[in-house]
Amino acid sequence: MSPPEQLVLPIHPARYQTFASFVDTGNELARESVWQLADGISLSQQLWLTGPTACGKTHLLQAACQHIRQQGTRAIYVDMNRQPCLEGLESLDLIALDNLDALQSRPSLQESLFHLLNRCQTRPCRLLAASRLPPGQLGTLLPDLQSRLLAFQQVRLHAITDTGLQAVTHNLCRQLQMDCPPAVQRHLQLHGPRELHGLTALLFRLAETSLRLKRRPTLPLLRELMQAK
Repeated sequence: MSPPEQLVLPIHPARYQTFASFVDTGNELARESVWQLADGISLSQQLWLTGPTACGKTHLLQAACQHIRQQGTRAIYVDMNRQPCLEGLESLDLIALDNLDALQSRPSLQESLFHLLNRCQTRPCRLLAASRLPPGQLGTLLPDLQSRLLAFQQVRLHAITDTGLQAVTHNLCRQLQMDCPPAVQRHLQLHGPRELHGLTALLFRLAETSLRLKRRPTLPLLRELMQAK
């Protein structure tokens, strides 16, 4: 018989990235703008999110895709850092393009995106984009592409605060159904990652390890995981 730890399925972070779980302290406008686009009630069909690393941009893109799929329509999340294929995406209801900073110094990717935007013009396809820099600051772009990107409605996200990190910890523990003792949460707040990606990744590892060991998360276990990163 397989050992118990092999029976624990991996936790997929994207399924926990929903509008309900988004801690929007200071970023309420971004959350509302993305929700309206995903719900089909936005005046604009093209929205661009900008903001520093780990402020919630990817979370909102994934949340929009989940919202669309729950309505029975089609959406795709595309990480532009991963050499994506953009052919045929115009047939979908929502395209969420993340990490568009990758357009810099990549003419072939710029050309592929330009052709996708052209194809989307004749279809009821909503476009959601995200990058650290706004489209006007992405460096040398094809002039026609930059013109198209500047037409997107732009919303800026702010860096997450300590209060926001605490709320993320509480909400994610609840979603994961992880009974996280107060001492563990306090240690996370004092000594854990100060940015969103690192914090959520650590919480997922803690939840998976706790499930595998079939015991409640403890302070020694958390410290062990933090030292092993």
